[in-house]
Amino acid sequence: LVDADRVVRLRLGAYDRSAPLTIDPMIVLSRTFGGAATDVANRVAVVNGALYLAGYTCSANFPVVNALQPAMHGVNCDGFVTKMSGDGASLIYSTYFGGDNSDEIRGLSVDATGIVYVAGATYSTDFPTTAGAYSRTLAGAPDAFVTKISNDGRALVYSTLVGGSANDYVHQLAVNAAGEALLAGETDSIDYPTTP
Repeated sequence: LVDADRVVRLRLGAYDRSAPLTIDPMIVLSRTFGGAATDVANRVAVVNGALYLAGYTCSANFPVVNALQPAMHGVNCDGFVTKMSGDGASLIYSTYFGGDNSDEIRGLSVDATGIVYVAGATYSTDFPTTAGAYSRTLAGAPDAFVTKISNDGRALVYSTLVGGSANDYVHQLAVNAAGEALLAGETDSIDYPTTP
């Protein structure tokens, strides 16, 4: 039975209470999302009832609304970040994210206030970075990146490249209680930035 608040309730008949009871799960939300070409959501998060998706799109007609970057800029594919209502019925914001070449988001973290952190790899020489960033120049192709996006999805809080002269990729991203981004991935760069 589904009540007026869309809560599913079960009424059980007679069953053997000495045996384990298994109830098959229900699909709460299922929908397609994207444009006419390849669209891949590499990461999904649910925070405060909102659904966040991040990945990459090769679709020139990917759904955008309240966008930081309203059009695809890359020659092949751009990253994307999307926030939608918890029921999947409406977009709160959805944006392309990238530069003049291919960009892919592989990591996503969202804090309790809706601040979004994304990380991945970019081949773009003009990848969006912010003043004061650790690195604003592509050192190799690709370089890793990490970006912090405002809770309305319309502004960069910070965005920086991280990498050496060869291939650098981020595969996972986590954010600690202090708001520091922690990245894990792989590098082929013998000059990848390290600390003493």
